[in-house]
Amino acid sequence: MKNKIKLIVSLLKLVRPFLTFMLLAIILGVLGHLTATFITIFIILAFCKVITFSLAVKLIIICAFSRGILRYIEQACNHYIAFKVLAHIRHLVFEKLRELAPAKLENEDKGNIIAMLTSDVELLEVFFAHTISPVMIAFIYSIVMICFIGHYHLSFGIFSFICYSIMGILIPYTTYKLSQKDGSNYRLLFANYNTFVLETVLGKREIIQFSQQETRFEQMKKHQNDLTQTHQKLIDHQSFQQILSDGLIILSIVVSILLIKNNVSKELLIPMMALSSSFGPTIALANLANNLNQVFPCARRILDLLEEKPLLKEITDKNTTLNLPIEVKNLSFHYPNTSTEVLHKINYTFEFGKTYGLLGKSGCGKSTLLKLLMHIYQGEGDILFNNESIEEINSQTLKENISYVDQETFLFKDTLYHNITLLNPNYQQEEVIKACKQAQIHGFIMSLPQGYQTIYDENISGGQKQKIGLARAFLRKTPILLLDEPTSRIDSLNEAALLESLKQIKDEKLIIIVSHRKSSLALCDEIIEIEQGMIKK
Repeated sequence: MKNKIKLIVSLLKLVRPFLTFMLLAIILGVLGHLTATFITIFIILAFCKVITFSLAVKLIIICAFSRGILRYIEQACNHYIAFKVLAHIRHLVFEKLRELAPAKLENEDKGNIIAMLTSDVELLEVFFAHTISPVMIAFIYSIVMICFIGHYHLSFGIFSFICYSIMGILIPYTTYKLSQKDGSNYRLLFANYNTFVLETVLGKREIIQFSQQETRFEQMKKHQNDLTQTHQKLIDHQSFQQILSDGLIILSIVVSILLIKNNVSKELLIPMMALSSSFGPTIALANLANNLNQVFPCARRILDLLEEKPLLKEITDKNTTLNLPIEVKNLSFHYPNTSTEVLHKINYTFEFGKTYGLLGKSGCGKSTLLKLLMHIYQGEGDILFNNESIEEINSQTLKENISYVDQETFLFKDTLYHNITLLNPNYQQEEVIKACKQAQIHGFIMSLPQGYQTIYDENISGGQKQKIGLARAFLRKTPILLLDEPTSRIDSLNEAALLESLKQIKDEKLIIIVSHRKSSLALCDEIIEIEQGMIKK
């Protein structure tokens, strides 16, 4: 319960800048429901001859028009708040992911992140637009109606208090407790389904190549069946809540009739009709439980992400210059939440103007060493840039001086030119062409109908994508170049041409190449063989 209260308080803090709109929505919501209820009350007042028929007609017309206007403005305020807050939450989530990346994105299911950014955030609209003000509206409205009904007859006032309490508190609480587990399970299954679909789309070539379409289809059907079954349970809970709500309204009418059975008078008829027509706001609260059982898990996932601490904080107030050589002293590393060392007591010096090769089997720690040099992870030991600790250098300075080519190159749905420059307007076309020639991709691009203005699609091979990643690195002209398996998807002829390009610039940079093939390290001045996380001597 404490966790729920803490969660609600955290969500309410996001609404603070829109408090004026929230108060306006609450006031107009109360007035709107009162005008709707008093349409029935005015009819009964006219029937009991408390007011004239002509006056009742005028008041009903005024209430009808007022109800529409008040409802519209109330909903406009609620949705204005909701959409503004959701936009703010998306901004916060993207900023947090940027802060946590790339370590966070390497270890997290991509489908889970997509679900969080899309459906999870969208579901919070239920809380901000259809929960906060309806709860306050129901509370204030119920007090007003209890006083109005109690003014006519105390027994009806007490009875109305009991009915409102059951409808607005007991029923939603019971429904929420019954459906809480299924709601959380549904969000988890939905996130897993997103991950499965994303993996299927990205891996469609491999699925077709190995004739796994039927197997994958059966797995997808299982995911869909699990989702459908869980969703059906939520629908059953919703039906149960509606039965309870409708049953309470019928029961209240029956009890009211029994109360006035032996003494029909306007003093009793007016509160009876007022009670039977005043369940609107509390019914809205009863319906909330069916949505909140999914909203709270979504909110918890998003708030947990926003509260998550990065493995390494970005350094912003240290040195803005980076000098070589790089000296690694007693460097050890194990990934978070694991005790197995990936690297153990690494010692080496990397000098400017030389090319180094990291050789070893997959999983021996070659790529991890590159990530430590970029300060993506923090190891035990020291990494020194000209005797200056990596922890004393601004993160932005490291990024500006190091170019890194990963094993997988991601391309955006944009022109190849923009994919190479990453929308940096400072690059001239001649520089882009030169970098592409060095990466052995210029000829391929020029063979395309639109050349560099060709929009990227799935028809570009893995090898061509890898060359575009290399062109990006060559274009930046940084003093440090880190290449992780740069020729793994390139044929031997193109590999030789690429290595020749690297040979031409090796005196101008510090280059470290990761590979498990000696042929790819032919141009290296020194080859460092890593075995089981240690340098092999």
